Amino acid sequence: PVGQEFEVIVPTRSTPAPDFSMSLADALEVALENRPEVREAAYRVRMGDRAYKAALIEALPGVNLHAGYNHDTNDFLFNDDWVSFGAKASWNLLRVFETPARRRRAAASVDVEKERALATAMAISSQVHVSLVRFEKLKESLETARQAHAVQTDILAQIDAGVQSGQVSTQTEVRERMNHIITEARYDLAYADVQEAFADLYAAIGFDPFGSDISGKEEVKTVAASLSELWASRAAPAPAP
Repeated sequence: PVGQEFEVIVPTRSTPAPDFSMSLADALEVALENRPEVREAAYRVRMGDRAYKAALIEALPGVNLHAGYNHDTNDFLFNDDWVSFGAKASWNLLRVFETPARRRRAAASVDVEKERALATAMAISSQVHVSLVRFEKLKESLETARQAHAVQTDILAQIDAGVQSGQVSTQTEVRERMNHIITEARYDLAYADVQEAFADLYAAIGFDPFGSDISGKEEVKTVAASLSELWASRAAPAPAP
């Protein structure tokens, strides 16, 4: 509700970086199976094939079969009931002449949809590859930021000890504390970038950001707990073989 007080809980920096256990080949396979764009392209190709077959079938003659039982109340008839049956064939000559052009259009449409599906698959593959490379590079940047923060923390501890012994000036202490704040901020930014890249990677392979237990009708606490459990399981390192 508006005006309600809340507190932001800052996570500890000892949390390890998320781990993505899939190889590039496995990630590409999963993406091509899960991404809705691939399924849409496959359905378009299938509809194009159906349109091509429809162009051929519509050129065939139509045949109507009919049969029936007939009865007449006229007493002067020798046979007052009888069975009739027959067949009627019709052929639309205009469709016959249009068939070659319709077949060419349908075949061209299928070819276009196949090329579009191939382009979609290549775009998804590129997105997965770039997302994985970006995630790995940001993990390296996070490790660099962590080491820089650890070094600056040790330096600040030495400076504090020097200040207490009177061997370090206050100006030096202020400068090193400012450097410590800067490395701390860079560490947090690097960690945030890794988490964002991790989520983008799962989006690239077509995984739902929510678990299957979420329908959208749950309370905020339930959704938050489900998200926390889901992404913690995804970020956990793969078990050793």
